[in-house]
Amino acid sequence: NSALEKLDISSNNIGDEGVASMVDAHLSYNHTMDEGVIALGNVSINCNTLKKVSLERNHDITTAGWVTFSTSLTNPNSSLEELSLNENDIGDNGAAALAAALVNNTKLKDLDLSVAQESVSAAG
Repeated sequence: NSALEKLDISSNNIGDEGVASMVDAHLSYNHTMDEGVIALGNVSINCNTLKKVSLERNHDITTAGWVTFSTSLTNPNSSLEELSLNENDIGDNGAAALAAALVNNTKLKDLDLSVAQESVSAAG
């Protein structure tokens, strides 16, 4: 379907394989893990139509997953304009990686880290 512009599959437990096959979707409340968030980062670099990503409450993603995902935001081909990561266990190292990745990112306009489950003091 070439007319589909938005697909909301929140709370459907799609896991890593489902994330890897998505192009534009809200992935909140799923059991996405490191492999899935890393695949999503790669999609954001290779798919210029992906503008908004919602990954709320995906507590299975580790700090290592967030750090690796953050590297996709340093790529000038990243198309993301809005990124919602609220209610995740990002932690200080993940937040620091996100902050560092955004130093030269001119496309991302909205980053939601509200209701962080762990401290994010490192992001400043």
